[in-house]
Amino acid sequence: WLERQGLIADLQGTRAARIKLRMMQGFCGLLAANILGAMAAVPLVAHHFGRVNPYAVFTGLIALPVVAVTMAASAGQLLCELIIPGMAGHTAPFTTMVAQGMIWVIGHRAALPGAAVAVRPPPFWLVLLVYAAPVLWIMRRWIGLSRAGMVNVGVAVLAVIAGWYALSQPVGRLQVEAL
Repeated sequence: WLERQGLIADLQGTRAARIKLRMMQGFCGLLAANILGAMAAVPLVAHHFGRVNPYAVFTGLIALPVVAVTMAASAGQLLCELIIPGMAGHTAPFTTMVAQGMIWVIGHRAALPGAAVAVRPPPFWLVLLVYAAPVLWIMRRWIGLSRAGMVNVGVAVLAVIAGWYALSQPVGRLQVEAL
């Protein structure tokens, strides 16, 4: 799709078309990074906190600029302290205000209904199995596995996860968790 949009922008030959293309490429890059980050974090978050965030990709797009501004303000404060000792005390109120804004945004993001779904924490071996599938995908050419073989490995990993959750579920017992 982006290649087709690039061809359209080239045919139009205007500055606005190139800017629009760059914006679409940037948004697609941010979306891909959020998808990969959310997928990579799910097993560890489920293991350590017993939670899964189904909105992670979309809320990550909202949090990204706020977190980036907070990190830039903190880096600026550190740079001020390195250049002029004691200067960080003068920039600290601004940095604190920016950090409090980030905490406010993250807090409201976490308060969305269904933002954190409780799950039984999977065992560590299951988390390793989930991370082994992408590692095998990366190494498939050296190992000699085809794409179809890797899809089968991925389906097998998902079947093991579903089987573990189905077979280890306590039967006949009500379990209620509250934060």
